[in-house]
Amino acid sequence: MAKSTKTPRGIRNNNPLNIRRSSHAWLGKITDPVSCPTVCPSGKLDPDFEQFTDLKFGVRAALVILRTYTSLHHLNTVPAIISRWAPASENNTVAFVCRWGQLTRHQRITFAQRSAICRLVLAMAAYECGSYPFSLDYAYRVYDTYFAPPKLPLP
Repeated sequence: MAKSTKTPRGIRNNNPLNIRRSSHAWLGKITDPVSCPTVCPSGKLDPDFEQFTDLKFGVRAALVILRTYTSLHHLNTVPAIISRWAPASENNTVAFVCRWGQLTRHQRITFAQRSAICRLVLAMAAYECGSYPFSLDYAYRVYDTYFAPPKLPLP
């Protein structure tokens, strides 16, 4: 069943942070709209934003971006991350994300801080989509599936 056009674009595209379309080969990225009619009911790709076959891939892509921001660009506070993510005209995003992500403005965040990163991605998704498109537990599951260190067997 196709998602209604009244549904926020980020939810329709399984891209809750509205990641801009690029040549990046994201895991789960839709490159052929005919192959995924539930996300591309018109048979066309969204010209502006990435589309994913499943929500988990959109959340994973968002987490990859946050990992890049925190690890490569050394952005480790909500304002630093948001100023890279959103245009300067959307700076009220910082207050929203801090409030709904239960984070403080000057709290230091690293990608290894599972709880903070997952709360941050959830709050950013809520801002982008106008509501929570997934739960914190869902964010934890995606993080654990793709980013948690492997559990070593006991000797």
